Amino acid sequence: MNDRTFKIQEIKRLIKKCWSRETTFDQKKWSKQNPAWGQCAVTSLVIQDFCGGEILRGMYRFQDDNEKFTGSHYWNRLPDGTEIDLTRCQFPKNCEISIGEPRTRQSLLSNVFTRKRYIILRLNVEKLLTGENRLFEDHIYRSCFEVALDSNCQKMKFGCVVIYNDDIIVAETNKRLDPLNYLCEPECIRLSIQSRTESMIGACAHAEEFAVWEVVRRLGVRRLGDCKFYIAGFGKSNEPYLRREREFTCLRCAVLMYMAGVRNIYVPVINQWQKLTAQEAIKTASRYATGIKKV
Repeated sequence: MNDRTFKIQEIKRLIKKCWSRETTFDQKKWSKQNPAWGQCAVTSLVIQDFCGGEILRGMYRFQDDNEKFTGSHYWNRLPDGTEIDLTRCQFPKNCEISIGEPRTRQSLLSNVFTRKRYIILRLNVEKLLTGENRLFEDHIYRSCFEVALDSNCQKMKFGCVVIYNDDIIVAETNKRLDPLNYLCEPECIRLSIQSRTESMIGACAHAEEFAVWEVVRRLGVRRLGDCKFYIAGFGKSNEPYLRREREFTCLRCAVLMYMAGVRNIYVPVINQWQKLTAQEAIKTASRYATGIKKV
């Protein structure tokens, strides 16, 4: 079994373990005897996260006890053309499913209920992937991760959550700026640049940048020092980016936060948040930017 096949099989196994009443679209009919019931849309989104490819939509139809059932069904087509329908087992053997047509993830996530269920499923899969990491029980980390899912960056997705007076007041992600979109066509320019270097090159403004300016708009510059900035996310492999040591790695954002007067920066280290000052963030990030330290 090659690495790709192993990854697909492992993701499928974890998704099945995470199906629950919280993730189904039909909580009344869902049961532990048929855990795949109502899970097709959110399952296809999570499989696409990890394996790429397209989401397909078809119509199902079957009859049971003189009652007819019909509706939408979603599954995946991987980049190599292989189709995966992990939730086909929710239907009886006599169920007919039409030929699938591609659907964008944006169309699925435009439904608020689907988005909510997807986030729950994705976070629970991540929790298992990281060995029941306690960070996934932390509401701030989950908020960072949730907002990071909205990023359109091709390389790494980050969320920055700002706490003021014990409340979350801002949650931002890194995302492309329209004038720089050309740097992502057809592929993100940063995919060919060493990570944590050349931080000004790329189409995305960073989550921390959006967060700083949003705090300024809401509270004013003077309150930045009273805020706590929490930053977390995941990389191109779609697995959580958990640091092995207390450090900040983006010089661009470290300089901005230092000049803005941010004093409290938190990053996930293994299984807990650890704090840095903006000065410490500059010091650790500069080691990567100058090549002293490698990824």
